[in-house]
Amino acid sequence: PESSAACLASYNRVQSSLCALVLKPPTENTALNYWHPGSSPQEQGREARTTLQNVAQRFPVFGTLFIPQESALVQADTNAVDNLPRAAPPPPMAAPRAAAPVATPAAPVVSGPPLSPSAGASVPQSRAEAAAVPMLQSCLRDTGRSTLYVHIYDEASRLPATLLRQALNPDDDSPLMVAPIENVTRSADLRQQRRPVPWPQPTLVLHDPASRECARAIARYVGTPWLSATDADRVWLRDLPRSLQARPGVIELWLPPIDMATLENRP
Repeated sequence: PESSAACLASYNRVQSSLCALVLKPPTENTALNYWHPGSSPQEQGREARTTLQNVAQRFPVFGTLFIPQESALVQADTNAVDNLPRAAPPPPMAAPRAAAPVATPAAPVVSGPPLSPSAGASVPQSRAEAAAVPMLQSCLRDTGRSTLYVHIYDEASRLPATLLRQALNPDDDSPLMVAPIENVTRSADLRQQRRPVPWPQPTLVLHDPASRECARAIARYVGTPWLSATDADRVWLRDLPRSLQARPGVIELWLPPIDMATLENRP
């Protein structure tokens, strides 16, 4: 009976993954959509204040010179992710060179996300993992569970992204269905299209405002190699551009290439 239950669970998981792929909305690569990420003036201002705050914390003299109201900026930084504007993205910025899979360092890949399960399935969950599971209940909707599509730009990101996917979708009863990971650079090459410009930070694109609490819960699972322990910017939340067709309950996670994330998180 246990083997039959495990076989049925495996079958249901594969079926859910295939259904998620079939229902996945088409990804466009025009110049003004989120394949070419940019920052609005409001977002640039918030990110600049965050950078100044981080510098002031490490070098207090800069806080007295450039940040007259440091306490107010600390509060603004705390709410920066939640108060992002919902306007369509601005014109594209310059595209970095595509990451070469053979040139990526191995150390960050092995670490995986901070909340990912260990290799042994029989190992009990840690207190951090047990506390994180209830957070995803916000992904449960009246019409069913939410769907997350994970996008990577290089094959070196697949291993940590797979660990992240396993942590977000540990069983069939999870309120969040995580579709198989897509390498958007490879997809663009197969379609003979221009390669997408990577997001500089892990970014969650929301198809509807009701998914914001679910996106905040998902963001807490994202860690190394994309975010360092002292990273104040954390995960960006963006609304789907109005020019694209939205599907309520769908969230897209865009993970930057490993080499870009490692370079930015290097002390």
